[in-house]
Amino acid sequence: MDNVFIPLRMLNEFIYCPRLFWLEFVDGQFTDSEDTIRGRFVHRNVDKSKPLHNEIEIGKTARSVTLYSEKYGISGKLDLLEMENGSVSPVEYKSGNMGKDGTPWDTDLYQTVAQVILLNDNGYKCNKGYVYYDRNRKRIEIIISDELVESTLSKISEVKELLNGETIPPPLVDSPKCIRCSLATICLPDETKYLSSGNFSDVRRLYPARDNAYPMYVREQGATIGKKNNQLIVKGKETSSTANFMDISSLSVFGNVQITTQALHELIHRNIPVCYFSLSGWFYGITTGNYNKNGELRVSQYQTSIDIQKSLSISKSIVAGKIKNSRTLLRRNGKPENKNALMELQTLIEKTATSVTSQELLGIEGNAARIYFARFPTMLKQQFKYDFESRNRRPPTDPVNALLSYVYSLLVKDVTVSLIVVGLDPYVGFFHKMKYGKPSLALDLMEEYRSIVGDSVVLGLINNSIIKESDFIHSGKSVAIEENARKKVIQYYENRMDTLIRHPLFGYTTSYRRTMEVQARLLSRCITGEINEYIPLTTR
Repeated sequence: MDNVFIPLRMLNEFIYCPRLFWLEFVDGQFTDSEDTIRGRFVHRNVDKSKPLHNEIEIGKTARSVTLYSEKYGISGKLDLLEMENGSVSPVEYKSGNMGKDGTPWDTDLYQTVAQVILLNDNGYKCNKGYVYYDRNRKRIEIIISDELVESTLSKISEVKELLNGETIPPPLVDSPKCIRCSLATICLPDETKYLSSGNFSDVRRLYPARDNAYPMYVREQGATIGKKNNQLIVKGKETSSTANFMDISSLSVFGNVQITTQALHELIHRNIPVCYFSLSGWFYGITTGNYNKNGELRVSQYQTSIDIQKSLSISKSIVAGKIKNSRTLLRRNGKPENKNALMELQTLIEKTATSVTSQELLGIEGNAARIYFARFPTMLKQQFKYDFESRNRRPPTDPVNALLSYVYSLLVKDVTVSLIVVGLDPYVGFFHKMKYGKPSLALDLMEEYRSIVGDSVVLGLINNSIIKESDFIHSGKSVAIEENARKKVIQYYENRMDTLIRHPLFGYTTSYRRTMEVQARLLSRCITGEINEYIPLTTR
């Protein structure tokens, strides 16, 4: 990346935390926090309003000045320039507080010095700069010295060296910086440190426990989805509804639903994925923005997929996790006569650790599925004739299989979204082999969620009489879910995904939906070698 211009705001991020710099600049990852939102508000004032401090009005000023330096390989958008007596001084605006004893933070100091270097290289005369702290309503003058310039250029060289190294820096250890960092849920500093070193210390809480935004579903046939200001507008034949873009995590449309170009552009701009389903619930496509720009992660994924031993190691974890969760669900909800089945499943879990080929592992998984679904009826209350004997699909031939297929379709959609957000290719897996049109990696990651989310939803719908026999349509040998009943299924599924659990490995409370992205990120860490093994989410 020798020819890349380093934005000065990224220099600020590098000094704060090299890993944060990598995630934003290389991976293209970003999420908002209170601090970042406030920062944008303050800079909006700089760009559009009068200066926030009367001293800035001295002499002439210029706002939002963008400059480049070929010599140093840096670029920057300077908040404000003061011009007086033939020289200029940059003023960098910050939303927070100044450092101790009224000094600027190192991140702000180096960023301001870099602005002076940039100005001088572009022919301006500049020997000082300022940092304005909005919370203190005060600015600090920085007099430029040769030592400061040399130290700043050294930091710029460190940034370029990091980029050329092509390896993500390790997370900070027990740093208070992580608590307020907007990328903490992406970086996973404590989780990564624990899994890479094995040295346990308290893993700090993942905040918030639930996402602030939620999936949106549009099922009404003939409905049109449009945009007005900051809202998504859904207009049907008889009804209409609105939702703020900031409250939407994904949009799923079923069958004949139209989306205007303006709405689609806004969804892409905000990185809100649009998922497309057939009317019956078959997930067949997704529209996304540029979530992740790190092609090297996907190269590592492709290399891992053809690395027999590494691929097998991940596959063994995936299969063991799936069988453990299936066994747990059967133990909790089944009948006493399932004792032998539970023993058989435990034996198969142990066999996954000693399996030496993917074909052997496939046989273990198939045997486990056969045992589990043979005992699946013991978890169902006899409230209607479900005729369930074994798992079948395309088309399902009984109500239980119809529910399982529909819920699994919702589940694979959410797993696919999580993988795309992280930057992985959902079509190149490790346990499920590549096949045209088959989201192999999504099916891999989905395995640990099949029973604890998917099957649990089906059991709840039937055993709590939310879905009844009249909610199914029989056509020849196939069975489908009636239209109004599908809404109940989606609602119950979303309630399950929003359920808070205590993470079995890290100890904090979080929702199933949040764990899905965490698992996708941990899988990416395993693929790149940052952690030693992939550990699936399993419940006790």
